[in-house]
Amino acid sequence: WYEDHPDVREEPALQYPVDIVFEDSDEIRTINNDEELREAYAECDGGRDGDGRDRDGSDCFEFVLPVTFIMPDGSTITIETEDDWGLIRLWYEDHPDVREEPALQYPVDIVFEDSDEIRTINNHEELREAYAECDGDGGGKR
Repeated sequence: WYEDHPDVREEPALQYPVDIVFEDSDEIRTINNDEELREAYAECDGGRDGDGRDRDGSDCFEFVLPVTFIMPDGSTITIETEDDWGLIRLWYEDHPDVREEPALQYPVDIVFEDSDEIRTINNHEELREAYAECDGDGGGKR
């Protein structure tokens, strides 16, 4: 859908309720709204971003810090240390009616966990390709 609509940056909205299962548990939890979903993400060890992936780029690569995100209101948040990832969550807590995801400010560097390879990512398409490498054969490895 995004390939057919390249100018659209907004993310789709979930239709609630949805059921989730935490990776380390058999508990099924029904989520009824965005706030409950944010709370569930906050319970994850270290947190996860809006699409459910580990913040560091699946289990296959990590962002080389610092990285900057352009928030829906045009402000920026720069992640300089691992502890700074919570700044994005705090921004959304201060803007509860905002549903749009932040945009990553390119270029960014990523480092693959199975090697010392550092790759510069220049746009969203290149980042999607890197995620696709993680999702391919090898259970999250390139």
